[in-house]
Amino acid sequence: MYAALEGELTMRGVALDQLKVVTMIAAGGCPFREYGLGDGLEHGVAMQLSMALKHGIIFDFVPVTFSDFNSHIVSLGVGVGAALLAKLRAREAGRVRMDGVMFACKGTLAAALAARAFVLEDGGGGGGEADDRAKLALFGMGTDLTQGFDDMTDESACACSMQLNLAAMNSLQDTNVGHGEATKAGLEARAARFGGTAVWIDVEARLKEFGTFGTGSNPEHGWYPAAFRRKCCSAVKASILDELACLVGATPCDLDEVAVAAVGGAAGEVSQASDVTSDVGHANVETNAGCAPRGALIPNAMLLDLKANYANGPGGGTKLGLRHVETKVTLLKDFVGNEMFVAE
Repeated sequence: MYAALEGELTMRGVALDQLKVVTMIAAGGCPFREYGLGDGLEHGVAMQLSMALKHGIIFDFVPVTFSDFNSHIVSLGVGVGAALLAKLRAREAGRVRMDGVMFACKGTLAAALAARAFVLEDGGGGGGEADDRAKLALFGMGTDLTQGFDDMTDESACACSMQLNLAAMNSLQDTNVGHGEATKAGLEARAARFGGTAVWIDVEARLKEFGTFGTGSNPEHGWYPAAFRRKCCSAVKASILDELACLVGATPCDLDEVAVAAVGGAAGEVSQASDVTSDVGHANVETNAGCAPRGALIPNAMLLDLKANYANGPGGGTKLGLRHVETKVTLLKDFVGNEMFVAE
């Protein structure tokens, strides 16, 4: 996928160093399938290209999902957090590009653990506040910032505020996060403790943009998966990506508006086609391991091949367990050294 994406960008005169690279945690409703880990090569390229041109961002991934950890949230947090920390170390050494991390719901713990360890290794903020270009952006959706954040000491929170740019985007009507003025004020105070902000979207006021979501009622916690999956939610998706772009300091590519709109339209058509079979209310539906052309979607095809072989072997269909440790360690090493995002 990335080879095809780079080719499309080159055709339009867009260099990779013009874009911000955001690493996505593939859990909790983040749109990893839409951007290259499951909905097909054409869809992934179209979605990534549209986002790159309109918002100046491309996504890469920690290529393991919640089900790869037997749906155990702490295992996910520790495993993915370790991978993120390894990539942050490579970033500090100037070996890879990593401008931010996108996470949601179940991915909150992984983002928090990686960020905390990174700040601690960096001297706990003792070197003073980093400038905005050097800070790591953390962008969360559908999260109350409790997992991994809430138990920080004031000293740790202060240190994180010097090295991180944090924003949490939530719906005012998401009861999974909580709603009402007390919840809103509590989350805003929690984000401010790390020098971050809480961003709110009034989904009730924008229900028409969500189309016929189930019975037409408020999608609650499904608002952000729907934004990336459904064509009718394109304005909501744009709102999310605008916030992310602002956080990482990205700018749209300077291209003809008609050309950019055409790419965006193609991405929307693919998204609408896949929407027919999507259940956006359930963000962690397990990836279909056997569908082609999965192996070509990401530079790290090893895990996908392993999933396919495991699913088609004796007792096919069994979930991939944590006993395949060596393979995953190798995969995560490959992820950290991903040549697509090696710094110039």
